[in-house]
Amino acid sequence: MLLLLLALVAGCEKEAAMIDSDCGLDVSADTPGWIHEAGSLAWLEARIEAAEASPAAYRQYLYVQQARYQGKAVFVFGNCCPDCNGLTSIYDCSGASLCEDLTDCPSLEPVLTHRQTIWRSDKCRCTL
Repeated sequence: MLLLLLALVAGCEKEAAMIDSDCGLDVSADTPGWIHEAGSLAWLEARIEAAEASPAAYRQYLYVQQARYQGKAVFVFGNCCPDCNGLTSIYDCSGASLCEDLTDCPSLEPVLTHRQTIWRSDKCRCTL
């Protein structure tokens, strides 16, 4: 019985921290709070502020998600606008573009993991 209990406890050890060296975020699979701290990524905060300042008719379809791509944190700026092109852009921690339009790089979105919505407008119509 003691051996079984020890085996169970040993099997429940947490995964080692996986730190994104570009922005210092812990992107471990079992770390629920790996979303960036407010103010830690100035370019991201500026882009979210720009989205918040968008006209209300468009802003209701905007969202920002944080995800993991090849062990790194990435940020997905998307929209669910039914009458728009549905442009989705993906950026790394430094703000460099990995993809400006998923129609140009459709293979990127399916390999994004651990997606978490970090911003959407208060009247967002997207079902995320």
